[in-house]
Amino acid sequence: MAVVFAVIVSISGCTTLQPTPLPPEELRAGIRDGSLVEAGDEIVVFVADGTEYALRVWSVDENDIRGASPTGSHLTVAVDDVIAVRTRQIEPVRTMYAVSGGLYLGAMATMILLIMIPLAL
Repeated sequence: MAVVFAVIVSISGCTTLQPTPLPPEELRAGIRDGSLVEAGDEIVVFVADGTEYALRVWSVDENDIRGASPTGSHLTVAVDDVIAVRTRQIEPVRTMYAVSGGLYLGAMATMILLIMIPLAL
């Protein structure tokens, strides 16, 4: 049980959305050259009209970021409209603590079961 939990947490990892602290023009240039956003990234994009879009990126080109929203709908966001981006990043320390805690709890549960089973017989 603990091993299954550890594997699941390790694969998913603890993640947070981190803002990219760049002025809009530098941000757009970074999106276009692929250094900030690439296929497979999970991001939240803020555009000039105040709308925000959460999406998993499929592709990025000179003009558009294409991807899917959490509900599965297709989204296309014009790079020229982007004013801010938050990217999902794995936090290795939090992931390590989550895995360690899961292993500890699993070991404790196993020990309790091993003690209680013979007593019940």
